[in-house]
Amino acid sequence: MSLFFLFIFDLNKRIMEEKKYNAADDIYSKILRAGRRTYFFDVRSTKAGDYYLTISESKKFTNEDGSFYFKKHKIYLYKEDFQGFSDLLNEMTKYILDEKGLEVISEIHQKDFKKEEHSESNKSEVSTEEKDSKDSFWKTISNFALFAIRLEVAFLYLVAGFTKLTGDLWPSGDAFYYVSQIGEYSSPWLMEFIKNNLWVGVVLTYLTIFYQTTFPFAIWFKKLKYKWMVVGVVFHISIGFLNGIMDFGLIMLTMYFAFYNENRSKKVYEFFSEIKSAGKRIINAKGD
Repeated sequence: MSLFFLFIFDLNKRIMEEKKYNAADDIYSKILRAGRRTYFFDVRSTKAGDYYLTISESKKFTNEDGSFYFKKHKIYLYKEDFQGFSDLLNEMTKYILDEKGLEVISEIHQKDFKKEEHSESNKSEVSTEEKDSKDSFWKTISNFALFAIRLEVAFLYLVAGFTKLTGDLWPSGDAFYYVSQIGEYSSPWLMEFIKNNLWVGVVLTYLTIFYQTTFPFAIWFKKLKYKWMVVGVVFHISIGFLNGIMDFGLIMLTMYFAFYNENRSKKVYEFFSEIKSAGKRIINAKGD
């Protein structure tokens, strides 16, 4: 139950942040009301400081129980497309007016008019609504899965950190020394180095406790999240090389991707794709 409320809180926070961003991003706005439809014309700013136009259509639908909801569609227009869009709009509206004139011709005013319950337009609207509903459902499931992974990672670090605090070796600062003297989790040079520099073992012990106990809290703050993740990468890679525990570290680092937003995830994917492509080019060059 607590997981559910945490998920709802996170989802609501995202929605509020998006609304706040959208509200702050509007430069100049106009509204056109047309029956059940409302059109919003909004000038917005890109990250580079240039302007573009969004046109949103909002249509009101009424349910059988009398409740209603709004369905919205949006298009984006950038300066390089203004002229072409304007030319086509003028051409199409001119064609309609030339062919049918200014008088509004509605089938509802015809004598033989019969309401078709399953017209093509209705089918199209229902199909679009069903698609949007499915997209929204799967997006919610995706967000829930990501949040569950984040919660699991935070919980693992929290348990690991506070378990160390309740022991004997970790609070005393001796844990890393004893671990480094176990042949299975160490190497001869590391054993000798820690023996001759006991203070290094103490520092590494307390840094481990500090990192694991603060990670579950820092990871939810945007300004701290990526800094702690960078430390986590160094932390797990170091443990992998120094103590030979590589599998667990790789699993934890893979789960870090759940904390990346969509844009950063794309950049990471593109980065590794470039590395993969570069590797293929090197292999092909050697083959030639």
